[in-house]
Amino acid sequence: MTQTSNQPAARQPGRPSSDQAAKVRAREALLNAARELFSKVGFDAATTKMIAAHACVNPAMIHYYFGGKAGLNEAMLREALQPLLDRVKAFEASEIPDLSLSEFFGMYMHTLAENPWLPKLMVREVLPDNGRLREIFVSEFASRAARMIPVLIRRDQAAGRLRPELDPTLTTLSFASMAIFPFLAAPIIEPALGIRVDRQFIERLIPHTADIFYQGAATGER
Repeated sequence: MTQTSNQPAARQPGRPSSDQAAKVRAREALLNAARELFSKVGFDAATTKMIAAHACVNPAMIHYYFGGKAGLNEAMLREALQPLLDRVKAFEASEIPDLSLSEFFGMYMHTLAENPWLPKLMVREVLPDNGRLREIFVSEFASRAARMIPVLIRRDQAAGRLRPELDPTLTTLSFASMAIFPFLAAPIIEPALGIRVDRQFIERLIPHTADIFYQGAATGER
């Protein structure tokens, strides 16, 4: 008599189960819901219950996937900065030795433009003395970018594109300030200047900001 095995049928390699696919969808739904609600009502007002309802999942899923709201914030920060971090890591590994300062400048500003909640997250969770995401932001991105950008500046100085007397560290600070301030000030730009902060504005702003930076720092040989 042939015995029937109680073991489940083996899944074909490389094909995710429906349960795994559902988990991926639920996690992405929570991230998308959090981004949307954080942009609309702020981080403190967007409760886990609101986020879960917006994502159409059980609130317990936030703890399951992210360990809580703080973990959800960390995941949002990591995913938003991942493209930039990948470029930094590749530069550190000398995989993209020709990376230019202006290229990184544009990538940085596009990242902020594509994630309008990100500057708000930085203000609330990174910049305060008790910022819950400060350590992860500094260790995983800011400190690494802060080491890379002066290298790019020195390269432009050696090539005669930037003034040789400029301090690379102070120039890095000016670079970051010019890139991020318009996004931090977005809530007051429209009422104060009558400018709508939309995609069209951002596409005008990026080359304008880069031009102002280079005109102020250039040798005249650019």
